[in-house]
Amino acid sequence: MKLSWIVAAAAAAAVTSSSLAATIVNIGRVSGYHESRIPGTNNTIGGGEFTVTGTGAGLRGLGSDINNNSFQTFCLELDQFLGSGARDYAVQINTTIITGSPGVAFVSQGTAWLYNQFRGGNLTGYNYTVGAGRASSASSLQLAIWFLQGQFDDPTVWAGGNTTRNSLLWTEFNNNQDAQDFFDLVDGMFGSNAFDPYTGNRVRALNVGPTPNGGNWQNQDLLTLIPLPSGGGLAAAGLLGLVALRRRRA
Repeated sequence: MKLSWIVAAAAAAAVTSSSLAATIVNIGRVSGYHESRIPGTNNTIGGGEFTVTGTGAGLRGLGSDINNNSFQTFCLELDQFLGSGARDYAVQINTTIITGSPGVAFVSQGTAWLYNQFRGGNLTGYNYTVGAGRASSASSLQLAIWFLQGQFDDPTVWAGGNTTRNSLLWTEFNNNQDAQDFFDLVDGMFGSNAFDPYTGNRVRALNVGPTPNGGNWQNQDLLTLIPLPSGGGLAAAGLLGLVALRRRRA
Protein backbone atom coordinates (compact mmCIF):
# COMPACT_ATOMS: atom_id res chain seq x y z
CA MET A 1 0.00 0.00 0.00
CA LYS A 2 1.78 3.15 -1.18
CA LEU A 3 1.56 6.20 1.05
CA SER A 4 1.37 8.54 -1.93
CA TRP A 5 -1.97 7.00 -2.93
CA ILE A 6 -3.27 7.08 0.65
CA VAL A 7 -2.48 10.77 1.11
CA ALA A 8 -4.10 11.63 -2.21
CA ALA A 9 -7.35 10.12 -0.97
CA ALA A 10 -7.40 12.25 2.18
CA ALA A 11 -8.79 15.31 0.41
CA ALA A 12 -11.93 13.44 -0.55
CA ALA A 13 -12.58 12.52 3.07
CA ALA A 14 -12.07 16.11 4.23
CA VAL A 15 -14.83 17.32 1.93
CA THR A 16 -17.38 15.19 3.77
CA SER A 17 -16.10 16.09 7.24
CA SER A 18 -18.63 17.05 9.89
CA SER A 19 -18.19 17.59 13.61
CA LEU A 20 -20.09 18.16 16.79
CA ALA A 21 -19.43 20.72 19.51
CA ALA A 22 -16.58 20.08 21.92
CA THR A 23 -17.21 18.39 25.25
CA ILE A 24 -14.93 17.59 28.20
CA VAL A 25 -13.99 14.01 29.08
CA ASN A 26 -11.21 12.26 30.99
CA ILE A 27 -8.71 10.18 29.01
CA GLY A 28 -6.07 7.86 30.43
CA ARG A 29 -4.79 4.30 30.39
CA VAL A 30 -5.57 1.59 32.94
CA SER A 31 -3.11 -1.12 34.01
CA GLY A 32 -3.87 -4.47 32.39
CA TYR A 33 -5.32 -2.86 29.26
CA HIS A 34 -2.15 -1.59 27.57
CA GLU A 35 1.61 -1.96 27.30
CA SER A 36 3.88 0.99 28.07
CA ARG A 37 6.33 1.16 25.21
CA ILE A 38 7.59 3.96 22.97
CA PRO A 39 6.48 4.08 19.31
CA GLY A 40 9.24 3.47 16.78
CA THR A 41 12.14 2.82 19.16
CA ASN A 42 13.75 -0.44 20.20
CA ASN A 43 10.96 -0.60 22.80
CA THR A 44 8.61 -0.33 19.80
CA ILE A 45 4.99 0.62 20.28
CA GLY A 46 2.77 2.32 22.83
CA GLY A 47 -0.75 3.53 22.10
CA GLY A 48 -4.05 1.94 23.18
CA GLU A 49 -6.05 0.77 24.92
CA PHE A 50 -7.08 4.21 26.18
CA THR A 51 -10.02 4.69 28.55
CA VAL A 52 -12.36 7.62 27.82
CA THR A 53 -14.65 8.49 30.74
CA GLY A 54 -17.64 10.80 30.52
CA THR A 55 -20.53 11.58 28.21
CA GLY A 56 -20.57 13.18 24.79
CA ALA A 57 -17.67 11.26 23.25
CA GLY A 58 -19.60 8.31 21.81
CA LEU A 59 -21.18 5.05 22.91
CA ARG A 60 -20.11 3.63 26.28
CA GLY A 61 -20.47 0.36 28.16
CA LEU A 62 -20.13 -2.09 25.25
CA GLY A 63 -18.55 -5.56 25.41
CA SER A 64 -14.93 -4.36 25.60
CA ASP A 65 -15.50 -1.53 28.05
CA ILE A 66 -14.55 -1.26 31.72
CA ASN A 67 -17.91 0.14 32.85
CA ASN A 68 -21.02 1.89 31.60
CA ASN A 69 -19.49 5.36 31.97
CA SER A 70 -16.40 4.77 29.84
CA PHE A 71 -15.16 3.17 26.65
CA GLN A 72 -11.92 1.68 25.36
CA THR A 73 -10.20 3.05 22.30
CA PHE A 74 -6.99 3.27 20.25
CA CYS A 75 -5.05 6.17 18.78
CA LEU A 76 -4.93 6.90 15.06
CA GLU A 77 -1.68 8.89 14.90
CA LEU A 78 1.96 8.32 15.73
CA ASP A 79 3.10 11.93 15.97
CA GLN A 80 0.34 13.37 18.17
CA PHE A 81 0.30 12.65 21.88
CA LEU A 82 -1.67 12.60 25.11
CA GLY A 83 -0.17 13.50 28.46
CA SER A 84 0.82 10.87 30.99
CA GLY A 85 -1.79 9.82 33.49
CA ALA A 86 -5.51 10.46 33.30
CA ARG A 87 -6.36 14.03 32.25
CA ASP A 88 -9.31 16.09 31.12
CA TYR A 89 -9.47 16.96 27.42
CA ALA A 90 -11.84 18.69 25.05
CA VAL A 91 -13.10 16.29 22.40
CA GLN A 92 -15.29 16.43 19.32
CA ILE A 93 -16.70 13.62 17.19
CA ASN A 94 -15.70 14.02 13.56
CA THR A 95 -15.53 12.17 10.24
CA THR A 96 -12.02 13.53 9.70
CA ILE A 97 -8.72 13.08 11.54
CA ILE A 98 -7.02 16.39 12.32
CA THR A 99 -3.70 14.98 11.35
CA GLY A 100 -0.20 15.96 12.35
CA SER A 101 1.24 12.58 11.40
CA PRO A 102 2.15 10.70 8.26
CA GLY A 103 -0.71 8.76 6.77
CA VAL A 104 -4.32 9.67 6.14
CA ALA A 105 -6.91 12.12 7.42
CA PHE A 106 -9.71 9.57 7.49
CA VAL A 107 -10.60 6.37 9.32
CA SER A 108 -9.91 3.47 6.96
CA GLN A 109 -12.46 0.79 6.26
CA GLY A 110 -10.22 -1.88 7.81
CA THR A 111 -9.66 0.17 10.97
CA ALA A 112 -13.39 0.80 11.33
CA TRP A 113 -14.22 -2.88 11.02
CA LEU A 114 -11.59 -3.97 13.54
CA TYR A 115 -12.65 -1.33 16.06
CA ASN A 116 -16.33 -2.15 15.72
CA GLN A 117 -15.58 -5.83 16.37
CA PHE A 118 -13.28 -4.98 19.29
CA ARG A 119 -15.83 -2.74 21.00
CA GLY A 120 -18.49 -5.43 20.83
CA GLY A 121 -16.14 -7.91 22.49
CA ASN A 122 -16.18 -10.03 19.34
CA LEU A 123 -12.79 -9.48 17.72
CA THR A 124 -11.35 -12.88 16.81
CA GLY A 125 -7.99 -13.47 18.49
CA TYR A 126 -8.28 -10.59 20.98
CA ASN A 127 -7.62 -11.55 24.61
CA TYR A 128 -10.25 -9.65 26.63
CA THR A 129 -9.05 -11.00 29.99
CA VAL A 130 -7.51 -8.09 31.89
CA GLY A 131 -3.78 -8.53 32.42
CA ALA A 132 -0.66 -9.22 30.37
CA GLY A 133 -2.58 -11.09 27.67
CA ARG A 134 -4.98 -8.22 27.05
CA ALA A 135 -2.13 -5.70 27.11
CA SER A 136 -0.32 -7.73 24.46
CA SER A 137 -3.47 -7.92 22.32
CA ALA A 138 -3.85 -4.14 22.65
CA SER A 139 -0.34 -3.55 21.28
CA SER A 140 -0.98 -5.93 18.40
CA LEU A 141 -4.28 -4.31 17.46
CA GLN A 142 -2.69 -0.86 17.72
CA LEU A 143 -0.01 -1.94 15.25
CA ALA A 144 -2.61 -3.20 12.79
CA ILE A 145 -4.59 0.05 13.10
CA TRP A 146 -1.51 2.20 12.54
CA PHE A 147 -0.65 0.19 9.44
CA LEU A 148 -4.18 0.55 8.08
CA GLN A 149 -3.95 4.29 8.75
CA GLY A 150 -0.71 4.68 6.77
CA GLN A 151 1.37 5.54 9.84
CA PHE A 152 4.09 3.15 8.63
CA ASP A 153 4.62 0.99 5.57
CA ASP A 154 7.01 -1.25 3.69
CA PRO A 155 10.35 0.66 3.71
CA THR A 156 10.68 0.14 -0.04
CA VAL A 157 7.65 2.39 -0.65
CA TRP A 158 7.72 4.58 2.48
CA ALA A 159 7.64 8.32 1.80
CA GLY A 160 6.41 9.67 5.13
CA GLY A 161 9.65 10.69 6.86
CA ASN A 162 11.40 9.14 9.89
CA THR A 163 12.71 6.12 8.03
CA THR A 164 14.35 4.61 11.13
CA ARG A 165 11.11 4.50 13.08
CA ASN A 166 9.22 3.25 10.06
CA SER A 167 11.64 0.34 9.66
CA LEU A 168 11.32 -0.56 13.34
CA LEU A 169 7.52 -0.54 13.18
CA TRP A 170 7.51 -2.51 9.92
CA THR A 171 9.78 -5.14 11.47
CA GLU A 172 7.62 -5.47 14.57
CA PHE A 173 4.44 -5.65 12.51
CA ASN A 174 5.85 -8.48 10.43
CA ASN A 175 7.15 -10.33 13.52
CA ASN A 176 3.93 -9.90 15.51
CA GLN A 177 1.65 -12.80 14.65
CA ASP A 178 -1.38 -11.31 16.40
CA ALA A 179 -1.02 -8.02 14.50
CA GLN A 180 -0.70 -10.02 11.28
CA ASP A 181 -3.81 -12.01 12.16
CA PHE A 182 -5.83 -8.85 12.82
CA PHE A 183 -4.73 -7.43 9.49
CA ASP A 184 -5.48 -10.72 7.74
CA LEU A 185 -9.07 -10.53 8.98
CA VAL A 186 -9.71 -7.28 7.10
CA ASP A 187 -7.52 -8.25 4.17
CA GLY A 188 -9.64 -11.36 3.71
CA MET A 189 -12.83 -9.31 3.81
CA PHE A 190 -11.87 -6.17 1.91
CA GLY A 191 -8.55 -6.81 0.17
CA SER A 192 -6.84 -3.54 -0.81
CA ASN A 193 -10.15 -1.75 -0.12
CA ALA A 194 -9.34 -2.11 3.59
CA PHE A 195 -7.26 1.07 3.14
CA ASP A 196 -10.14 3.04 1.60
CA PRO A 197 -12.06 5.69 3.59
CA TYR A 198 -14.78 4.29 5.83
CA THR A 199 -18.21 5.51 4.72
CA GLY A 200 -20.42 3.83 7.31
CA ASN A 201 -22.56 5.36 10.02
CA ARG A 202 -21.01 4.02 13.22
CA VAL A 203 -17.23 4.54 13.57
CA ARG A 204 -15.83 8.06 13.92
CA ALA A 205 -12.63 9.91 14.80
CA LEU A 206 -12.57 11.55 18.20
CA ASN A 207 -10.51 14.73 17.86
CA VAL A 208 -8.74 15.50 21.15
CA GLY A 209 -7.47 18.91 22.23
CA PRO A 210 -6.62 20.81 25.40
CA THR A 211 -9.36 22.19 27.62
CA PRO A 212 -11.47 24.26 27.56
CA ASN A 213 -12.31 24.22 23.83
CA GLY A 214 -9.78 22.06 22.01
CA GLY A 215 -7.52 24.80 20.69
CA ASN A 216 -5.92 23.54 17.48
CA TRP A 217 -7.09 19.93 18.11
CA GLN A 218 -3.56 18.62 17.71
CA ASN A 219 -3.29 16.38 20.78
CA GLN A 220 -4.37 13.10 19.18
CA ASP A 221 -7.24 11.43 17.38
CA LEU A 222 -8.89 8.37 18.89
CA LEU A 223 -11.59 6.00 17.66
CA THR A 224 -15.19 6.13 18.85
CA LEU A 225 -18.58 4.66 18.01
CA ILE A 226 -21.83 6.57 17.64
CA PRO A 227 -25.38 5.19 17.70
CA LEU A 228 -26.68 3.81 14.43
CA PRO A 229 -29.51 5.79 12.80
CA SER A 230 -32.98 4.95 14.08
CA GLY A 231 -35.29 2.74 12.07
CA GLY A 232 -37.20 5.80 10.91
CA GLY A 233 -33.99 7.52 9.89
CA LEU A 234 -32.86 4.49 7.94
CA ALA A 235 -36.23 4.26 6.23
CA ALA A 236 -36.06 7.92 5.25
CA ALA A 237 -32.54 7.43 3.91
CA GLY A 238 -33.77 4.50 1.87
CA LEU A 239 -36.59 6.55 0.40
CA LEU A 240 -34.22 9.37 -0.48
CA GLY A 241 -31.93 6.87 -2.19
CA LEU A 242 -34.88 5.47 -4.16
CA VAL A 243 -35.90 8.96 -5.27
CA ALA A 244 -32.33 9.71 -6.39
CA LEU A 245 -32.18 6.43 -8.29
CA ARG A 246 -35.44 7.15 -10.08
CA ARG A 247 -34.20 10.61 -11.02
CA ARG A 248 -31.05 9.15 -12.53
CA ARG A 249 -33.13 6.71 -14.54
CA ALA A 250 -35.54 9.39 -15.76
